[in-house]
Amino acid sequence: MSRISTVKFTGKSGVAYPFDVYPFDMLWDDGIAGVYFVSNRHKNKLKKNIHQSLLIGETGDIQSIFPDHPKRDKLRKLKANMICVYRKSNHEDRKKIAADLVAAYSPPCNG
Repeated sequence: MSRISTVKFTGKSGVAYPFDVYPFDMLWDDGIAGVYFVSNRHKNKLKKNIHQSLLIGETGDIQSIFPDHPKRDKLRKLKANMICVYRKSNHEDRKKIAADLVAAYSPPCNG
C-alpha cells in the first residue's frame, strides 16, 4: 500500500489516535481492521495540511467496504481525497474510538 503520511485525530475524550493517510481511491489488497476517517485534505492559509472530516466509521475488513462504500457518491461531491486508517483489531475498541471521533468532529456523512 502507498501510505502518504500519518496524522493524529483527537477524540472528544482528549485521546489522540495515530492514523495512516492514503488516497481516497486506494485499491485495498488486504483486509485491514480498524477505524477509518474519510477527509478532504487541503492546505490552510499557513500552507499546512488540514483534514476536513467527512465520514468516520469502523470495519473488520476495509477491503470489503472501500472502494464501493454506500456513501461514495456523497463523499465525492464533498471532495473526499483521503482515507485515514487507525488499525485496531478489537471490534468493541473500534466502535468506542469511532464514536469518540464522531463526537469530536461531527462529520456530515455520519448524520
